[in-house]
Amino acid sequence: MAFIDGHRERWSVAAMCRVLEFSQRTYYAAKARPVSSRSLADEEHKTQIRRVWENNYQVYGPRRVWKQLHREGHPIARCRVERLMADMGIHGVQRGKRRFTTTPDNNAARAARPGRPQVRGEATERALAGRSHLLLDVGRLALRLVHPRRLQQDDRGLADRRPRAHRARARRTGDGHLAP
Repeated sequence: MAFIDGHRERWSVAAMCRVLEFSQRTYYAAKARPVSSRSLADEEHKTQIRRVWENNYQVYGPRRVWKQLHREGHPIARCRVERLMADMGIHGVQRGKRRFTTTPDNNAARAARPGRPQVRGEATERALAGRSHLLLDVGRLALRLVHPRRLQQDDRGLADRRPRAHRARARRTGDGHLAP
């Protein structure tokens, strides 16, 4: 609406509506529509909110402004005060210690992740050399990258490349089998 109103001298309403892909009737219906009661009430509440906020040294937040308005006999919802204060760009003062969040320096070198390979582009094979292993799982027809600590005892060395189901399982006492 504001764009079309601002450029009516240069282009026709029909041309701008065609480019913006909505009907001329929509534009004219919106122009003829009266202002909503919510918008009118919001404007009245904004003046009251700003008055209370400025009278209290611009330190009151939405909750305190809401309480003060209720004391003065202006019934208004707290969520509405929050919304209108955000629309006006005003807020209360934060008391106590300010919390500073860290901001990452994107140009700084990153520390290596302990126990895990750095996998980046062409250096993938060098990073994985000696630290991780590829485990061929024929039963699933897939290659899986497995960290050495995650390998089972019978997988270490990877000399036996048969699927896990075909490998002889080492039996331990306590597994329901008696030791020979």
